[in-house]
Amino acid sequence: GYVLHIEITDTLNKFPKDFNQFPQDFKFHHVPGSDEIAMAFLTVFLIEMALRIVAEQRQFCCGPTKYWNALEVFCLVTMVMEQFMPRNSGMLRNAGMLRLFRILRII
Repeated sequence: GYVLHIEITDTLNKFPKDFNQFPQDFKFHHVPGSDEIAMAFLTVFLIEMALRIVAEQRQFCCGPTKYWNALEVFCLVTMVMEQFMPRNSGMLRNAGMLRLFRILRII
């Protein structure tokens, strides 16, 4: 554990302290068709959420899975915002990481 900690610390210290120091031509590559795929997933998740709200009604907000449902609604809202905001806005940079917590529900 300690050796790994030292290696990670050394690696992180090699990064610039200010991310504005990266070269100006450093950009993420845009994969053609990714917007359409993201919109398809967003549509499927919106339909699924609407059906669950209609089916569960009050249990959706007050039932035993209300916290998981709140997380899923938050993830869905961030997906909608990511889809319709400019790519380089950076406002939702880490919000996508919260979607990984949805995997915990399976466990």
